[in-house]
Amino acid sequence: MLREYKRSFSKRHKVLSLILKIAIPVLMAVSIFMFWFIPNAPFYTRKVANSYSEFIFPKVSYVGNCFSNIFMFSFTEMIVIVGSIVLIPVIILIIAGFIKSIIRKRLRKFLYRGLCIILALVLLIFGSFQLMHGFNYRRDTVAARMGLKLTEREYSEIYAVEMWAYMGMIQARSELGNDINGVSHMKTSFAETVFDANVALEYINRQYDLGMSSTFVRAKPVMVSSLWSYTHIIGMYDPMLGESNINVDYMTVYEFPYTVCHELAHAKGYAKEYDANFIAAIACIMSSRADFRYSGYFQIFISVGSLLGNLDRFYSLSEFEPVLKDILADQAYWSSKETGRISDVVAEVSEASNDTYLEANGQEGGTDTYTVDSNDYVEYFYKWIMPELMK
Repeated sequence: MLREYKRSFSKRHKVLSLILKIAIPVLMAVSIFMFWFIPNAPFYTRKVANSYSEFIFPKVSYVGNCFSNIFMFSFTEMIVIVGSIVLIPVIILIIAGFIKSIIRKRLRKFLYRGLCIILALVLLIFGSFQLMHGFNYRRDTVAARMGLKLTEREYSEIYAVEMWAYMGMIQARSELGNDINGVSHMKTSFAETVFDANVALEYINRQYDLGMSSTFVRAKPVMVSSLWSYTHIIGMYDPMLGESNINVDYMTVYEFPYTVCHELAHAKGYAKEYDANFIAAIACIMSSRADFRYSGYFQIFISVGSLLGNLDRFYSLSEFEPVLKDILADQAYWSSKETGRISDVVAEVSEASNDTYLEANGQEGGTDTYTVDSNDYVEYFYKWIMPELMK
């Protein structure tokens, strides 16, 4: 009986050894195929990317979104916090295992298994990244999807768009209340804001046939937002978990709805930053909520104003005063996070990391790609808004 058990154990050991021997070549081959070959392959054209983003991605992301939607807290934040706590014990265990393998003369086996585990984790993490985000970088831009074509416009035409955004912003701001300092705030709770952001995105998805996922995405408030603000980050989409994380330490009313819609746009299939920003602005101005419209029109007002070159003429207007108070309150908050050299280094490292990440994913210009081409807003107005106004 003992002999049979030893023979069975020996067979299992040989099978395990064989699996370990072929694990590294297989993992490396799959990793190269998924992370380099597919995104750069001749067959992965824009048309194929569009098909993936519109028809396959919604199904791939559905399972992850449904699981994430069950919980109100951020899994991304939990992993970072728990990971930081267990990091030192894990390092100690690895060192102990390394020393033990040397004593027992099994160092090669220890290193081989360690490399297999690392490659498996890399494959899992970056495989999730490609499926949940990476492949979407190659799809058509929102501007192309909406049929916007760059046209040389006269100053008066651009000014008309600026005034449309300005009046929309002023009207929406007039519907919001003020605190004792004359500063406006969000009208509802975080959960209601997220729900209404999903509604706004779904509306423009159908209105303009944008090919986004229609799955409800529960954005998550970050508990350590006050500390997170030192990085100057107000929102982040975690493609590995398909989770939208939002900084809720200071919910600037003209920035917050726009940020939530931006992160949800990533989760619904648009990877490029300027696409997510463009979607966010349009979704906000189409919302029934005044705080959303204020946020969307504000972004368009600032963007189109850069084409005109001078916004100072608006600052002295009495109707602009409430907007100016919101801007000053926002600036005061971020100034409080600039407490010295350490905070500057944290912000610089965060900026550099994000810039490198964007460059690595084909967004030439890095963090500069967050900026929507102001001409897109102009062409959007003349293609989609002007005909409605003329009716």
